[in-house]
Amino acid sequence: MQVMNKEFNGALDLAIQIFLDEHPKKFLHQLISSQLDMDRLDYLSRDSFYTGVSEGVIGADRLIHMLNVADEELVIEQKGIYSVEKFLIARRLMYWQVYLHKTVVVGDCMLKQILRRTGVLLKEGTIKASLPIHHFMGREFDESMLSDFLKLDDSDIFAVVKNGMDSKDTILRMLCVHFINRDLWEIKVDEAPFNPEILESKRKKLAEKYNISEAESTYFVWSDSLENNAYMQKGENITILQKKMEPNEM
Repeated sequence: MQVMNKEFNGALDLAIQIFLDEHPKKFLHQLISSQLDMDRLDYLSRDSFYTGVSEGVIGADRLIHMLNVADEELVIEQKGIYSVEKFLIARRLMYWQVYLHKTVVVGDCMLKQILRRTGVLLKEGTIKASLPIHHFMGREFDESMLSDFLKLDDSDIFAVVKNGMDSKDTILRMLCVHFINRDLWEIKVDEAPFNPEILESKRKKLAEKYNISEAESTYFVWSDSLENNAYMQKGENITILQKKMEPNEM
């Protein structure tokens, strides 16, 4: 944003100020980054439509209509509290059924391992930087690379995977072939962390099976964490504006 602001001779000063929460009207920042911001209202409805998961449908129009400002803070009118509850439930359900679905998670993890392995091979000089995205792997990002970086899209990522299918490197080839053929690996989800000894045992067996080192087996066996925080307990809250009661009201 700062680079673009220089190109536009400071025309984005106000937008950057709001984005960084430096504007005196704090509710402007809350509109773009909070627990009930416009981005969340947008992607829940959009993702629900394109995935066919009806649980993500929310009353975005009503929520926006119920928004108000009190003491320079974004609030929701009391009569909109049930719409907020539905929004939070929809957000949690979309995470479990779509964003954190096992197939989505393992596909995302495999793609990360492909890019990780590609970066290692580029550093070692085993493969050449023949694709646009290769020039960004294993390098410190600076402003001079921004214009080229903005040209990258999904097709560049897909090209890396397709090229990797014919790689001489066993690790990269296996990762890419399984990913393209949708032969996704098994994933297990548990509330407690996995026993490191079990993971180590699986890595050793896999290393022996494919004749690779234990360090290389970490591309196939690893553990990570998943979080489904529909509402963050710490930080910004969704504030309800209560109706003031008249003297004759109960």
